[in-house]
Amino acid sequence: MAVRGDSDGFRGWAATIARHRALDHLRRQRRRPGPSVPIEQLTDRPGDDDTAGSALEAMSTDMALALIARLPRDQAEAVLLRVVMGLDSQTAGRVLGKRAGAVRTASYRGLRKLAKFLERSEGVTGPDRDHDTATPT
Repeated sequence: MAVRGDSDGFRGWAATIARHRALDHLRRQRRRPGPSVPIEQLTDRPGDDDTAGSALEAMSTDMALALIARLPRDQAEAVLLRVVMGLDSQTAGRVLGKRAGAVRTASYRGLRKLAKFLERSEGVTGPDRDHDTATPT
């Protein structure tokens, strides 16, 4: 089987499939909420990776996704496709069924809102910038 097209087209195709699978998963979760594996079974499985490093990475990813989830749906999808997956606006537009300009506008607005969310969570001056710990005594 020969593959035709470019890498952006392939990533767009894969993003479309992933989006549809994610929407199917959310619909399935609403119909049948609850864990798919009993928690007792998870404690017996050893971890393959650095647990602390994986936890920190998951926390930062979870925090980023939680912030993105606060955006309106069109902005959240545009930010995920353009920034997280690295798709160009044309390919992201095909995935979302929108024009490229609409995707660019939605991602711009979404990124601005995310910046405001971060400013509010850290304060205008940022964490500990008012307390200079590097001053000589």
